[in-house]
Amino acid sequence: MTIKKKILFFLLVLFVFVESRYLSAQTGATKMYTNYNGYTESSGPSTPINKSAELLGFTYSGNTYSTGVDDQELTNHLVPFTAQKYKAFPVPENTNFVGLHGPNLGIARYWGGTEQTGGDLDYIKTLSSPPYPRNFSYYMTSGSRGLEFGQTMFNIASQAIKYNLEVIEPSRAADGIPDLLITQTGAPATGSKADKYWFEDASGNMVGNMVQGVMSGIPILDTMQYTLYRVKDNVGNVDYNSRPSKQLRIYCMELTHFGINTANASNIKKFVHKTTGHTDIAFSAYDEETIKVYASDFDGDGISDEDDLDDDNDGILDTDEGNEDTDGDGILNSFDLDSDNDGCFDSIEGDENVNSSDLKADGSINVGSASPFEVDSNGVPNIVNNAGTADVGGDQGQGVGSSNSAGKLEKVSDPTDLTICQGVNAEFTASARLLNTTTYNSGSIRSYVSVDGKY
Repeated sequence: MTIKKKILFFLLVLFVFVESRYLSAQTGATKMYTNYNGYTESSGPSTPINKSAELLGFTYSGNTYSTGVDDQELTNHLVPFTAQKYKAFPVPENTNFVGLHGPNLGIARYWGGTEQTGGDLDYIKTLSSPPYPRNFSYYMTSGSRGLEFGQTMFNIASQAIKYNLEVIEPSRAADGIPDLLITQTGAPATGSKADKYWFEDASGNMVGNMVQGVMSGIPILDTMQYTLYRVKDNVGNVDYNSRPSKQLRIYCMELTHFGINTANASNIKKFVHKTTGHTDIAFSAYDEETIKVYASDFDGDGISDEDDLDDDNDGILDTDEGNEDTDGDGILNSFDLDSDNDGCFDSIEGDENVNSSDLKADGSINVGSASPFEVDSNGVPNIVNNAGTADVGGDQGQGVGSSNSAGKLEKVSDPTDLTICQGVNAEFTASARLLNTTTYNSGSIRSYVSVDGKY
């Protein structure tokens, strides 16, 4: 073989290898059926819809599939379809929604029949958790099966959102029916700004290949007029922003797009959605007859986030840490292991006797690596509960202490000079004081010496 041919052969092999790990797909629904105004069929831009619109069904590759929201409505309108059951992924509560312009929340302009104008009667102002749930995942699972276009999040921050799941019917991988539905409710990103998707095994290794969602090649099904709110990062208040009309698309994915088959499907434990900061989603959904999804467990202690009273295992109850984001990094205090970003873990700054030797490398309390974990039935580490080795108050968990108020040390006096004889112990004394809370707006945080984790 000549050198030229060897080089061409090498490049071809390299291309095949890269292509097997990183694929682009442009497979989208060409028509959708919703319960907007009772019943609506959409297959292109029209007068913007502006109220609740749950997905009843969609057409993909010439075939129409129901979603399980209301199959009878499709039957009533003489729509031939194959019955399926799709459900929105339960978005992890620790998902960072602070994107390019802060969290941007979109609500259908006439949601609930009331025009959303930024006033006190707006839907988000009337929710029971004042002034509205700080957990924006709430808005991506609305509707009877979570398939609602009328609530959406724009410009979701760059991150890897992971869903715990397994493929329960590997034989359905090659049936030609979409296994995953990803919505796009804004201008589609292209090139490196497009989202990426892949599956992982229990060790975090990729199963099959990665897929990049090139939404620009997917048909526009309709437009939705949203009232857009810009959410303030730390306070939980919102600013009314505008009422834009946004394009609606549905990205349809089959397991075969990822190189998943009967041989490797059993290895799958997670589905990963890599967002880029340009991600606009009303919901992401899965086929319940092919995939089984498990509740998120952020701290891995065997208690789902929904039932866990201490989601990050810092020993401080979520109710005490609250739905705030003290340091403005996009992570709620209840999931942030350093809520004030002062370089000291919350578990240490809590008001009980947790030491650095009690912690994992990430700053969470070490509760073991396998079941049964050293937590109570509510997911709170045993060492900070009644009679635990770090317990002080005899109750469940520890208080917030100084975990959400960044502090800075200031030297008051240097050690004094001493004259001593050789071999004689000497004791030097210096003093320092803790200044008031410090807000870090940029740059790095100064490190301070710790003794057994105490700063």
